[in-house]
Amino acid sequence: MKATVFTTGRLGQDAVSKTLTNTGVIEFSFATSNRYTNKDGEKVEDTDWHNAKIYVKEINDSFVGLLKKGATVTLQGSLEYDEYEKGEVKIKAAYINVRPGNIQIVPVGNKDTAELPAEETEEPKN
Repeated sequence: MKATVFTTGRLGQDAVSKTLTNTGVIEFSFATSNRYTNKDGEKVEDTDWHNAKIYVKEINDSFVGLLKKGATVTLQGSLEYDEYEKGEVKIKAAYINVRPGNIQIVPVGNKDTAELPAEETEEPKN
């Protein structure tokens, strides 16, 4: 069973899309913040960065164009991990795998939202 996450954050940079064999992938990073007042009465903001991947049958350039730095995204997906090597060290990095239809975007400077059109797609099998 995979962990399901539901989160809202702001894009740290424009999304990048690429076409793979029989599918496309849209990748972006986004930040979530937690603001609170500590025991000394000081306001504190903790920010965490996350990576997301959206697998689609075909890249929709209009949709990708909305995923610009500063846009607010709300997404639901499964928490998954990529493993890669950096020199002699194996690194395990988390990312959110988003299924189409489970993301909403508030473009920069706009109060209207956009949703990814629902499609039946599968993550490529390794």
